[in-house]
Amino acid sequence: MTAKEIRASSGRQLAEVIATGEALLRVKEVLPHGEFGEWLAAEFGWAERTAQNYMRATEAFGENPQRVADLPLRSLYTLAAQPPSARNRVLELTRERSPPSYGQTGKSVSARSTSAGKRRQRRAVRR
Repeated sequence: MTAKEIRASSGRQLAEVIATGEALLRVKEVLPHGEFGEWLAAEFGWAERTAQNYMRATEAFGENPQRVADLPLRSLYTLAAQPPSARNRVLELTRERSPPSYGQTGKSVSARSTSAGKRRQRRAVRR
């Protein structure tokens, strides 16, 4: 496989993640409360966490998937699970240099979360 073919394949993979997330969100919406997990297990043998990865990716990046087109899927899922401020910080870094690895994504998100937690603690102490 050439680099061009690999890039094209990665783009299709991202599009499929978004499409799968959209479909899962539609199904979840119409199923009675509490039945989504059972449906996932019966249809795919999936845990809800697997479906959540797809759905979060769709909710976070579905309108502009090109923002994350160069990220590995594991990084995509990690970012999608974070608050928008943390996602945006990591995505700003990707514009400045090459896309981060999963390990770099986790460190950026963790550092951002730790800083935010410390700020919340300081505000709580001041009150």
